Amino acid sequence: EEDYEDFLVNKPAISQRLCNDLLKKSFLFIGYSYRDPNIKNIMVTARRLSKKSTQEHYIIIKRATDKEPIKRKEKAKRQKLWCTDLKRFGISTLLIDDYDELKDILVSISQSSRGKTVYITGSHKNGNEVARELGMKLAEEKDIILISGQSAGIGADAVSAFTEQCIVKQLDVSDRMRIFPNPYAANPKFSNDLSLLPELKKYRAKLFNSTQIVVVFSGRDGTEAEVEVAINRNCKIIPAIVIPEDRDNDVIKQIINNGSIMEMIKEVDKEYHDKLLDTVVSTEDIFRCLMRLVK
Repeated sequence: EEDYEDFLVNKPAISQRLCNDLLKKSFLFIGYSYRDPNIKNIMVTARRLSKKSTQEHYIIIKRATDKEPIKRKEKAKRQKLWCTDLKRFGISTLLIDDYDELKDILVSISQSSRGKTVYITGSHKNGNEVARELGMKLAEEKDIILISGQSAGIGADAVSAFTEQCIVKQLDVSDRMRIFPNPYAANPKFSNDLSLLPELKKYRAKLFNSTQIVVVFSGRDGTEAEVEVAINRNCKIIPAIVIPEDRDNDVIKQIINNGSIMEMIKEVDKEYHDKLLDTVVSTEDIFRCLMRLVK
């Protein structure tokens, strides 16, 4: 009990850092009871320092319940009062019925926190006019940030068109693009060196941690490695079948056979989903699906 009571005295640096962060950043409390005196003392101090104007914070807690109806009603009432009190400290409460809900909630938060970021990948050898057109259309959406992986081929076409359009529209390219290093880009011969794929995946992990949407054109080993990392990082994948031959590409076939990816696309854009299965898609189709998916 003394450790709790003397926390602010014994750990002043930690307390001060937390107070500063609470004033400047939004916190999400999970699995940490707000009734813990440490947290409550720090929040009170932060609220006092900020003159009651703290950042908005959030807490996820399980909905109060009980087998007996009367007790359940009493617990629910106390919990509601407690949540109302949390608002004084700028903490909004999300009540869940089961902790299994946390995974989907955190995935959604993770994706949204990446911003409206898009990465376009595909063959590192062959360019694509649709990729160029898509890059130009994305440049006209002021909230969209294009991720540059320093890739040749399709990726380079999209980035080049995006940059050109930003210049034409007099938009600050530095605010619209994020650049990540790519070991494959150092030498054209590297694109066919399978021994470098582990290195590519390592570098791409940071890129996909910052990416919400990945548009995938036909590609080979490098594209396949990128898609694998993107899926593991919970990116939203949009396959682009722009010519009939794309349907035979191994990377595209893997995505089309991925039930969770196709179901996600079907939910937001059934027309796009059906075209992927039966025909080809246009620049406008890809752009429409992308804008429906991005948050």
